[in-house]
Amino acid sequence: MKKVCILINAMAGGGAERAIAQVAQQIDPNKYALHFVFLEDIQAYSIDPKIPQTILCKGKRSLLWMPIALWRFCRWLKQHQPDMILSSLTRAHLLSILSKVSYPQGKRIISEQTDTYAAYAKRPVFSALLKYLLSFADGAHFVSKGIEWSWRTRAHFRQPSKVIFNPIDLERIQEASQEDLPQDAQEFFNAKVIVHAGRLVPQKNQMLLLDAFALLPGDYRLAILGEGPLEGALRDKAEALGLGARVQFLGFQENPYRYFKRGSLMVYSSDFEGLPIAMLEAMACGLPVVSTDCPSGPREILAPGTKVFVHLQPGQGNELAEYGVLVAMADAQGLAQAMKSLCENASLHASYAEKSRQRAEDFALDKISREYEVLLSGLV
Repeated sequence: MKKVCILINAMAGGGAERAIAQVAQQIDPNKYALHFVFLEDIQAYSIDPKIPQTILCKGKRSLLWMPIALWRFCRWLKQHQPDMILSSLTRAHLLSILSKVSYPQGKRIISEQTDTYAAYAKRPVFSALLKYLLSFADGAHFVSKGIEWSWRTRAHFRQPSKVIFNPIDLERIQEASQEDLPQDAQEFFNAKVIVHAGRLVPQKNQMLLLDAFALLPGDYRLAILGEGPLEGALRDKAEALGLGARVQFLGFQENPYRYFKRGSLMVYSSDFEGLPIAMLEAMACGLPVVSTDCPSGPREILAPGTKVFVHLQPGQGNELAEYGVLVAMADAQGLAQAMKSLCENASLHASYAEKSRQRAEDFALDKISREYEVLLSGLV
């Protein structure tokens, strides 16, 4: 039986964490002995209690936090001697590669959930260091072709790699979406409600979403699901735009699907992505999607078969793609036009709602889990 360490920052409330937790529960325990190792003690998502878990650091971070985590992880590796270390998210990648000095055994596979080189574009020194360190990985898993293309072209990554899309649990989503909304949300959703779900961080560019929403008629409403460091600034901007009660910040929701089910459409305004799970989950609930044509992910979901590295430019207009509407990045007018067109054109809305359900089937958990087993077998 192959022993696999899944090394991840924490089980925080992001898409990468949710994806890895779902896949782990589907892996055949007779073939693979999984063990989760977390850098921090954050548990927004639960994982199968039968899978062992180790937390390297508890309490607040300090200057010695990373060296302590590395030392403890090296001790853990020597004790458990895994055949493979599958790391997810940047700090976990660094820990995995640096631990090679102490424990060179075990294949290091990077599971890349977002475009790291886009994320650190404004930090060239760190980006160069990251590029050097990750060249020591034995292989990589990317959640989209766009990320793989970025790594091959920007970082000149030469190791074997495999693209495996993020999975969604269709059965669980359908069941959870039937739950009633909280009493205070029911009246709010009795209208045309634009739904957005994601971390409140610069990458997601919810500032653009608020600018676009402010251009819509007064009977539209906006529900933002998620939490993050920009919440205060976003609330201030919504007030400054005079949006008031038309916008609700609903925070992290353990069951976002009941909100998706009752929304009018899902909107993404990101500057870059990986493969947004919340978008797929909303599509499984029958929500039409409007998204900026950012690298990477949205185009692969909404316009499969098109070139992943070619994106809409300002002035080109919106693209009515096969499974949703794509808008040029930083185009508030285009985003507002797309939202209004979908909400007010009943036949177009119904068509994209059905297309969303169809497309979501391609990301079913059981199908994607089988591809992960191929990855864990070492065939990257």
